[in-house]
Amino acid sequence: MTRLSLRFQEELRRFASASAFLTRVPLGSCEKVEPQIYLHFPLIGALIGLTAAGSYCLLSLLYSPVIATLGAILVPIVLTGALHEDGFADVCDAFGGYTKDERLSIMHDSRIGSFAAIGICLLIGIKGGFLASLPSPSAIAALVFGHAISRWAIIITVTFTSNFVEQRSFTAWVFSGLTFAHGCITGLVPIALGLFLWGIAGLFTIVVTIVFAKLSGRFFLRFIGGLTGDALGAVASIAEVLAYAVLSGAWG
Repeated sequence: MTRLSLRFQEELRRFASASAFLTRVPLGSCEKVEPQIYLHFPLIGALIGLTAAGSYCLLSLLYSPVIATLGAILVPIVLTGALHEDGFADVCDAFGGYTKDERLSIMHDSRIGSFAAIGICLLIGIKGGFLASLPSPSAIAALVFGHAISRWAIIITVTFTSNFVEQRSFTAWVFSGLTFAHGCITGLVPIALGLFLWGIAGLFTIVVTIVFAKLSGRFFLRFIGGLTGDALGAVASIAEVLAYAVLSGAWG
């Protein structure tokens, strides 16, 4: 085999592993995670966004834009097993703690508290509100871009703040070896989508996401002492809503 062929097969394995990590699509196995799967996170996000956009298109043929929007929100949740929403919920519950150790203990608890329930309802409601405020073609474009840039937000958050609460955790291992160059390379997908689909508004969204990722890393350092899988899930969830907020404001 040529070197190019070997490299292509390696990237296919990484893509399949990244898909198994971020979604419930059985392309690979989570039991054997390939190194540097984060390189494919934004692409996986874009494909999730395409699935959401497809469901939006199908539902809009039969129902109102509100129902189509709810379907476009529900499909990615099912597709990913609510991976990021679960992390967001745990972070919401952690606000009930007074110290870093208390907050971490709450985040490790699998039970859903009142803060988590309220937070998830607000997250879905605000997300739906911004998407519903956009005309159908713009909502479709926002879904693809929003899911791609939200996964990139995870990468640049780790790029800015590489301190994990547990350095030997599975999440820390997944992002081991992540460099600033990797952060730039993985940004090609969301940047291209943002400029192609949204122009200046897309570029502004990218800048806002970078600033948000920087601030998120600082926040979690003070809040729980570093990053965790739940923290990064919360980053992705909020970054997606933030993207819709910026795009909705730009359209209005």
